Order: sequence, then structure tokens, then C-alpha cells
Amino acid sequence: ATEAEAEAFVDKKANLLANRKGIAWAITAKDRAGCLGSIELTHLADADKAHIREIGFYVGIPFRGNGYASEAIKRVTTSAFKIHYDLQRVHAEVMPSNAGSIHTLENCGFSREGILKSWNMGEDDGFWVPVSLLVLALTRDSRPENLPGQG
Repeated sequence: ATEAEAEAFVDKKANLLANRKGIAWAITAKDRAGCLGSIELTHLADADKAHIREIGFYVGIPFRGNGYASEAIKRVTTSAFKIHYDLQRVHAEVMPSNAGSIHTLENCGFSREGILKSWNMGEDDGFWVPVSLLVLALTRDSRPENLPGQG
């Protein structure tokens, strides 16, 4: 990213907290300097959805496959369920073709729930086209530490 793109990214993440829309963290490693990616937990727009948060994450290409995203997701969701007594659900919306992110979320206890057809618009070859997303969710009761025979 250019310096301007990096500043815009940091500003966008800082605005989440400033506007009480969510919170973002940098993903780092003990044995490596610098930021490897980011993770955020955001509120949904509807007031009647206060019991739901959406999680999003990104790990830089050179750092993928090392468990950084899984550890970050587990730490964020565990803390969120402890801190927010009213939180019942954390969900993620993922491109169905993103096998890596789907695997990572499932590894963290998320379950596939379905496809949101034509949910977003995305750019393809210079044109805006409808994009479908896979929804995965982790609920308070379905977390691995709450399932029978776990831990």
C-alpha cells in the first residue's frame, strides 16, 4: 500500500471506535516486528441487532497459513462474549470462493449458515456486479468451550 492508502486504512479503523461502531486491532506476532494484518468487531446498523457483532479480518499474503488469524479470532470472540453479556452472536460474511477464510472461521468454531445472494456489489473487469456472500456464525451457546465433550 502507498503511505496515503495506509493512512486512510488506519483512519477508517480509528473512526470505528470514535463513532462507537466497533473496534479494530492490529494482528502482530511475538517473534516478528510490524503489523501482519488486522481484525475488527463491528456493530450492525439496526438497533434491534445489539446482540450481534460482525467480525472481519485480513492477514497479509506472506503471513497466511501460520495460525495468526485463528489466534486473533479466538481471542477477540472469547473476550467479546466475556465483556458483552448481551452478545449472542458473532458472524462473518465471506466470499464463497475464499476457502482459506472459511476454513479459518470453521477452525474457530463458526458454522456455515447460508448464502446471501447478490448481497453486495463488487467490481469485476471494470463493471459493478452483484456478489453473493457465505454467512458463518458463532453463537454464545455454540462456542467450542460450551459444547458437550469439549474441554
